Amino acid sequence: MVLPYDGTNFYVPVSAENISMLDADLVLYLGAGDGIDVVAEHPIVGTPTAARNDAIVAVSTDQRGAITYNSVLSIPFALESVVPRLAGAVA
Repeated sequence: MVLPYDGTNFYVPVSAENISMLDADLVLYLGAGDGIDVVAEHPIVGTPTAARNDAIVAVSTDQRGAITYNSVLSIPFALESVVPRLAGAVA
């Protein structure tokens, strides 16, 4: 699934009826809250390739903040806590 990117959006919304069109090696899920099991909460999310390969990474509230705030203080935290999870998901 390819959606137009105009340089102003941070994320790509995908509706439930289009989730099977999501073709990605990795999905970074920026949900609300900690300890989210995206597939357990929304079984339809288990259908794309990334889910079948256990490559959906749901970040914690702190990790989400570090990614979205993008400050000199948050970037090191994001690199230390999120990047290894992403690398492990695609390894």
